[in-house]
Amino acid sequence: MNQHPTSAAHGVSSRRGLNQLISMFLCAVVVVVAVGITTTFLISARTTHMARRTSPLQIDIARLEGDIERAAKQFTLISVAGSAAELAATKTQCQNTITDAGLALDELASLQAGIDRQPLEQLKLAFAKVSALADSRLAGEASIHAAHRQIDDSIEEVLAIHGRLAEAMAALRSEAQRSLEESQVSSALANARIRALMDMTAKTGELRNLVSQVATVDNRYHLPGFKDKVKAPLDAMHAQLTGDAALDAPVQAFTTQFEDGFAAEQFGLLALRAAVLAAGEDKDKDKDKDKDKEARNRYEHMAKELLAATDAMTTRLAEMLDPFQLGAVLATQNFTKAITTIAQVGRIEATATNATRLLRTLAVDAWRLLAATGNEELARERAQIEGNFASTRTQLAELKTALGALKRNDDIGLLDKVSDSSAKMEATLIGKQGTAARVADNLAALAGSGALLDEVHGLVDKVTGEGSRLATQAANEQSTSVLSVEGL
Repeated sequence: MNQHPTSAAHGVSSRRGLNQLISMFLCAVVVVVAVGITTTFLISARTTHMARRTSPLQIDIARLEGDIERAAKQFTLISVAGSAAELAATKTQCQNTITDAGLALDELASLQAGIDRQPLEQLKLAFAKVSALADSRLAGEASIHAAHRQIDDSIEEVLAIHGRLAEAMAALRSEAQRSLEESQVSSALANARIRALMDMTAKTGELRNLVSQVATVDNRYHLPGFKDKVKAPLDAMHAQLTGDAALDAPVQAFTTQFEDGFAAEQFGLLALRAAVLAAGEDKDKDKDKDKDKEARNRYEHMAKELLAATDAMTTRLAEMLDPFQLGAVLATQNFTKAITTIAQVGRIEATATNATRLLRTLAVDAWRLLAATGNEELARERAQIEGNFASTRTQLAELKTALGALKRNDDIGLLDKVSDSSAKMEATLIGKQGTAARVADNLAALAGSGALLDEVHGLVDKVTGEGSRLATQAANEQSTSVLSVEGL
């Protein structure tokens, strides 16, 4: 069947239009696909940029801040480390932390963060300073503790010497006390002997007077009364006998001799005087002239014997008296010396005890010196110690003088050891290289450590501020990137 020409042309035209529409649609699809692919590539590139820059930047900043903060804490631990082992371990940790901080800075530099490396260099310098101060502080503390042990040893030595000196003084006191007691006994005995001998001497004088008085009697009936008169001094001499044979024998011999020579019935002085008087009364004097002369001669002879005996006894008593008088003088001297020695020993003991007390307080003074927390307190404790040593030197000088007066050369040698120990303790505590100087150095080190810690905290704040700036910058970049993607 044949088609109408107009219809055929219309069909051809429709197909052409359809083909055109299909071509346009396909072109549109191609454009959309191309735009999508392009957008995808742009988003991917932007996302990759953000992932490769902002995230590592934030991580490295956080690492750096953490490292710096740890380093600051470790600086504090270094400044208060109590032992060499603790200090070494903390220093190693701090060095590792500073190394980690340096690596974080290197990472930031690779990300072109523009962060300043100067704080890290300052941190390294501060680490070197605080480490040196800590080393110096520990060395000073070790020296101080060694000095304190030396002080303890010196004090123990001084106490031991004081003990020996105290024993020597106790022995000297006992010896002086014994001498005092002996001198008292000797003095009492000597004085008793002296009184007895002097009384005997006086009695011999009375006996001599009685012999002379008999010669003046002109009545034989008055002579019997002399027996009673002579008995009193003789009894007194017997009463003074001491029980010492060497002293009593001459006295007993004399009293016996005198009593017999004076009062014997036939040949005693009284009997002979009576015979003389009787002859004189005889009326026939020419007849008894020879008898009278003989009686008188016998009387005078006996009188001379008795007078000679009393004189000899007086001399003998004087000879016996001399040693006792000398003994009394010596006893008095010994008594005085003993009293003086006891008094000197008392002063020595008191002074030695006070000097030892001052030296013993040095243990407390040393701890106070060690515990000083400031220069004013240190100066105050130092002045106290100087005063104690000055007092100790004065008292040791007094002790040496007192011991010299007692001629205690061995004890002076002990005292010299105390002086040496005291001088060593003084040098140990307040000498140029002593504890006080070490404490002053440690206080300076602590002050320096405090200043360095303040500096480190400033560095921490600086790095933290820089990190905050970079973190804010990274956040802003992220926001910008997100807006850029959303704009696509």
